[in-house]
Amino acid sequence: MNCACPSLKNPAVIDMGDTATSLDLFERIKERGEPYWWLYAARCKSCGTNWLVAQEERQNDVIILRRLNQAELDGVAIRDEWPSDFDHYETLLRLGRATGHTVRWADPIGDSSIEWTMADLARQRPGISVAELAELLDLDKATAAIIADKTRIAHGVSITDGDSWS
Repeated sequence: MNCACPSLKNPAVIDMGDTATSLDLFERIKERGEPYWWLYAARCKSCGTNWLVAQEERQNDVIILRRLNQAELDGVAIRDEWPSDFDHYETLLRLGRATGHTVRWADPIGDSSIEWTMADLARQRPGISVAELAELLDLDKATAAIIADKTRIAHGVSITDGDSWS
């Protein structure tokens, strides 16, 4: 088994369709659980590298990896102390976009994953703006505003109409 671990950047962003020499070789050590459903710690079965793994599977279908040293892995596995690098789903969206990963939706208004993602983003940062959500989710502002209205009603979250950025 030859892995790509030594050549991966730190952090690394890989496409979910390109995991044969990375994620497919990992064994999960511990999942973080709610509300961080996207995070877990893993070890490469080929080279033994420890990883913090964030799966951004709702929007851009990427996996974001950060190497963990042994002390960090012990903190996760023994004391449930997690590095905060990927605590915010917004961070995953930004990292994915920075490496060119974006998605185009056939029917963004009808796709409930966008609404759930907006709700999660607004829970993590109440008052996030429609303009910022549009940029994070690769939507035009008018479409983002329609989905934001649905999200406010269905999930009771605070999303502002202004263009302010935090």
